[in-house]
Amino acid sequence: MDRQMPLCCRLEYNSRECAAKYAAVAEAWDVDLGGKTVEKGAQEAISMVKRLAADIQIPSLRDMGVTAALIPQLARDSMGPFSNNNSNPVFLGISDVAEVLARAIA
Repeated sequence: MDRQMPLCCRLEYNSRECAAKYAAVAEAWDVDLGGKTVEKGAQEAISMVKRLAADIQIPSLRDMGVTAALIPQLARDSMGPFSNNNSNPVFLGISDVAEVLARAIA
């Protein structure tokens, strides 16, 4: 698996609730979905975000020195008062955040 930024992992996590919106993003980027399912359209949009992140060289968490040992603390810290979890389409508990972070450094 390529190293991903957390946003891409979070997009994948949220796609079960936002597939139609993500597919619309792909169409807005002139992706021909040509009869693909909404879920496939959502994956196209996520792939485009991954390519954009790579093209503009956004560093991954691993590139910034994040290790598996840091994930539990980062997951706990992410649930603090400045969390955007209330506006996230899918609620993420601490274990969910840890999973997203682990995927981002895999």
